[in-house]
Amino acid sequence: MINIKGITDLISVQTITWAANKIANSARGFARSKGIGRVAGVKTGTAKVSKNQLSINIQISEAGAAFEYGSGIHDPKHPHYVDITAKNAPNLVFNGTNEKEGQIIVTPHVNHPGVAPRPFLKPAKERHREEIKRRISEEVGSNIRLYVRAMAKKV
Repeated sequence: MINIKGITDLISVQTITWAANKIANSARGFARSKGIGRVAGVKTGTAKVSKNQLSINIQISEAGAAFEYGSGIHDPKHPHYVDITAKNAPNLVFNGTNEKEGQIIVTPHVNHPGVAPRPFLKPAKERHREEIKRRISEEVGSNIRLYVRAMAKKV
């Protein structure tokens, strides 16, 4: 009988951390290329280990999520409309986009048109999927072989 006590007997925290960092670094690159670098707020969490589970989070900011998935339409007739009005100052101040590119916009209120999806995390996962699967498979296979050899020596 092979005595595997938990998931970390098959795959290391280092490998899962490597995989998360690989995806996060790539996501940061995709975000920069789409003009949303720091807004994306891509961070890698700390690996969490239990007997039957090994996990790690790749976190993105709320604004990053709006770009990853799209923010929906900011229209008073739309069911998810969010009115954007200055609260702590007399005006909103922001850089213009599209036809107002390069202009500084100063206004007390805005009807935001929403943000179309500009995924950066999903393409990062796809870019490294096969490499990560291969490394995890190799590590699991190697560790199982070590357990089998150890069992054979006991016989």
